[in-house]
Amino acid sequence: MPLLAVGLRMLFVRVFTLAKYRTETEGRAADYILSKWKAAPVHRRPGRSRAYTSRWFPVFEYSAAGRQMVYKSRRCILSEERPPALTVRLRYDPNAPARCYVPGEFTWVGWVAAVLFLMNGTGFTVLGSLFLAVHFFA
Repeated sequence: MPLLAVGLRMLFVRVFTLAKYRTETEGRAADYILSKWKAAPVHRRPGRSRAYTSRWFPVFEYSAAGRQMVYKSRRCILSEERPPALTVRLRYDPNAPARCYVPGEFTWVGWVAAVLFLMNGTGFTVLGSLFLAVHFFA
């Protein structure tokens, strides 16, 4: 049952966001926030085969409903140094212009995860119900 609830929530959030945030505007990366997690210059350490890269989270500025808004993205850019300024298309809710998202933040992996949670949750729920029905009523 918890898997089904997680899958339904993931699907609901994705569909609700796509339906509600329908007005497009252009946003400009005004700043970048350097993540403290794994923030290290790219180099090879002795005995390690992994290179370390810094994670930069863009802060977008955009105009909506005649006001200047700011949005901190949850998707990072992996780079050894500060990335150049970006310009992206943002979608926002016309009733609440401060709420927006970058359309690229909903990747196909998120959709696949939602469907897998739904399928597994439905399967476990059905099998559990059948097991209980056979066990108690047979």
